[in-house]
Formats: sequence, structure tokens, C-alpha cells
Amino acid sequence: MDTRKEHIEKLVIKLKVLESKIQKLESLTDEVLNEVESEYKNQLKELYLKKEEAKHKLVTIQEAENKE
Repeated sequence: MDTRKEHIEKLVIKLKVLESKIQKLESLTDEVLNEVESEYKNQLKELYLKKEEAKHKLVTIQEAENKE
């Protein structure tokens, strides 16, 4: 049977392993969040550009209609 000291040592090792896993997951989470944020910003930028193109087309059509 394990002694009290051996039991404590095993728990300390388990805690260190868990801490390492937590740090890896936090790092991965940060990385994924950065990628998602970047993708979101790119999609938002594309939508703004499409909106501006649509507004420009609308103005062009309205101007042409007014000339007729």
C-alpha cells in the first residue's frame, strides 16, 4: 500500500499533468479564437464591399431612369 508521501507525490504529478493539458487547451482556444475573429472580419469586410457595390448599382440605375 502507498504511503501518504507517495500518494501526495502522485497527486502532485497528476496536478502538473492537468495543468499542462489546461495550458495547451487555453493556447489552442486562443489560436482558434484568433482564426475565427480574423475570418469574421474578412467576411464582414466582404459584405461591406458588396453593400457598397449594390448601392453604386442602385444609384446608377436610378440616374439612368431619371434620364429617360
